[in-house]
Amino acid sequence: MHEIIYVKSFYEPWWMLEGWEQDIVQRNSFSTIEEAISFKSKLADTLRNAYPEHKKKGEDFDVYWEKGELKYCPDCEEDLQVYHGIIHLHTETNR
Repeated sequence: MHEIIYVKSFYEPWWMLEGWEQDIVQRNSFSTIEEAISFKSKLADTLRNAYPEHKKKGEDFDVYWEKGELKYCPDCEEDLQVYHGIIHLHTETNR
């Protein structure tokens, strides 16, 4: 199984810090890698058009942002950059 996960958080998606699941905006599951890659590509196009900055880590993590898109972080007591990330999770299934 393949999952494409869109997260909106104060850090890049590859960190997957404790509680990262709370930052999930959208989560989609696919039975084939082709379906997952097609969906990921469309989501990436949407984010690329909305946010000019982009960084990629391997094949499974992308992050998009716009400098100055800040949100107040209550735990940090300051405004932090907001990141829009895509995570591709691969899950082995035993038959």
